[in-house]
Amino acid sequence: MLYPSINPMFMEKSTYKSTNFANLMLGFLALTVILYVGSTILIPIFLASILAFAIHPLVQKFEKVGLPTGLAIFSALLIVISIIVLLIVLIGAQLNSFITEIPTLINRFEKLLIDMQTFIEEKFAITSESQLDILRNNMMNLFSTGTSIVRGTITTTTNILFYVALVPIYIFFMTYYHKIFRNFIIEISPKEKSTLTEKILGEIKDVVQNYVGGLFLVILIIAALNSIGLLIVGIKYAVFFGCVSALLCIIPYFGVFMGGFITVLYAILTGDAFWAPVGVIAVYGTIQFLEGNFITPFVMGTKVSLNPLVVIVTLLAGSALWGIAGMILSVPIIAVAKMVFDNIESLQPYGRVLGTHIPQFDINRYTPDREKSKSAKVPNQVEDVEVSHQRQTEMTELKAD
Repeated sequence: MLYPSINPMFMEKSTYKSTNFANLMLGFLALTVILYVGSTILIPIFLASILAFAIHPLVQKFEKVGLPTGLAIFSALLIVISIIVLLIVLIGAQLNSFITEIPTLINRFEKLLIDMQTFIEEKFAITSESQLDILRNNMMNLFSTGTSIVRGTITTTTNILFYVALVPIYIFFMTYYHKIFRNFIIEISPKEKSTLTEKILGEIKDVVQNYVGGLFLVILIIAALNSIGLLIVGIKYAVFFGCVSALLCIIPYFGVFMGGFITVLYAILTGDAFWAPVGVIAVYGTIQFLEGNFITPFVMGTKVSLNPLVVIVTLLAGSALWGIAGMILSVPIIAVAKMVFDNIESLQPYGRVLGTHIPQFDINRYTPDREKSKSAKVPNQVEDVEVSHQRQTEMTELKAD
């Protein structure tokens, strides 16, 4: 044998794990292609599935009161839609006033650019003509980027209108026929795994409900804190910016910076004092600290505990595949995937790498069985020499007698 110290059974296990990993990677690649190609069909289905799980407890409460299933689902959807409309009306009241102020903001922004141009010319000795040349050289790229943004905005708006009409229909029928879908998944799973399948389905419901319900409560708390903080600083449209910034928290990490940047820019353009934008930064920084360390852990608990690096990579991947919808849906989808991995023994390493728990490394798990049995049978060499020397001494004494 070329390597006599290697356990053949250990080699077989390693080969099996390598093959399993390769198959998983191929499956992941195929899944990525399917998600990208079928985005128009899959996005409303995923969104409706998450929201159907979220409103299911409310539907059950209506059913306990005595409402038929269809009417209970319709009532739950009506409540959700009413809350969304109320938020839109609340934001829209200040949005109309904000829109009338946009021409004034544009003029102030142009003045700010002129001041920056003068500052650069004085401090860095770059003339206005040179700055214009630099701008002119990059104007085509800027125009192309602006065209892409406008095209993307139009596409996103069209998709939103499409989803608004389609998602409630999906939610209604997914909730109405949820027992059929649940039984189908259990029936196609192996019989010996039916108990595990039921457990996974129950935990998926808990994870999604915990995430959506917790996220909604977190958004309400942050919207209230943002509005109060911005009112104290003296920002004119405090409720509008506070609610928009809170809604952007749907996108972890990136949403906070997006909402903060918009508010800080408005404070720079409208504030006569230097402390206004500084106060806005202080407000958002304090609220972000409270949200990350106290609000979200207290509201959501530990059921949705994902590695921050995994969340960031997932957000970027979701954005590349599905745009803004992908960034919103990526976190609950990866949370469900982690929960499934944690319940399947062969996939548990993938679940651990998605989480935040750092397990203790046990070398005995990776030691071949034959080597462990040998190490258990081989005595300590020092003790062996001492015993041998003692036996020789006893034999010498017996011969002397």
